[in-house]
Amino acid sequence: MSNEHLKLTPHKIAHDPTAWWYEEDKGIYVVQEYYRAKDGLYLGTRSVVIPWNAIRAALKRKDKGQ
Repeated sequence: MSNEHLKLTPHKIAHDPTAWWYEEDKGIYVVQEYYRAKDGLYLGTRSVVIPWNAIRAALKRKDKGQ
């Protein structure tokens, strides 16, 4: 299977200016920077991959109206 269809450019998440996502071969990769609320000190990033099979299953449930 070719990965040429994947869009490796980051996409901002509208409700969170410190988060973005992009497509990769295993699924949608979501990244969020986090800061300390008191003084805004940058602490690092968190990330998670949502697998393509989980996305497909959720879309099927949505289409069925469940």
